[in-house]
Amino acid sequence: DTRMNTIFPAAALPTGNPADDLAPVTLDKRLVGERNRTDVLTWLARFGWLTGRMVAALVWADAAQGQAMARRTLKALADDKLIITRPLPKGGAAYLLSAKGAKLLHEQTGMAAESGNALALGNPVHRAYSNWYLIRALQRGLSIVTEHEIATERGPCRVLKGKQADGLVIADDGATIWMECEHS
Repeated sequence: DTRMNTIFPAAALPTGNPADDLAPVTLDKRLVGERNRTDVLTWLARFGWLTGRMVAALVWADAAQGQAMARRTLKALADDKLIITRPLPKGGAAYLLSAKGAKLLHEQTGMAAESGNALALGNPVHRAYSNWYLIRALQRGLSIVTEHEIATERGPCRVLKGKQADGLVIADDGATIWMECEHS
């Protein structure tokens, strides 16, 4: 029926082959999934370690199921041996890059990344506080430099007047906030 082709051009009609009909959506989902995996690895490289909640806040801040997506992605990355899981003293887990994850991230993005295998968690409560402050600054659209980036000399400075920052928050106009986090 020629009238049917005018209303629904042949290219828009389903082919009857489910693979043909779903290919663009599946490909799109795969690309999004790969981008999310790379984002998780990137944030782990920048922060040194993160909890699952922190990963959800960074990668899926606006998603209704952000926690679940973070959990699934972290499990898949751990299964692929791209990340390391360490228990935190007060419960929960810290996620760090493995050597394989650091290598993959460097190959994909060119980013300098190192394995967290030898990374001491130090005072995880202190680091968690500074991580959360920096995550909130990112969510407000500000730029940051993490404590881990400063400690590994990937930030703009390492020490100022004998002190090392727990993080830097940089506004659009270049104004920089030196963050010092105290846990008491």
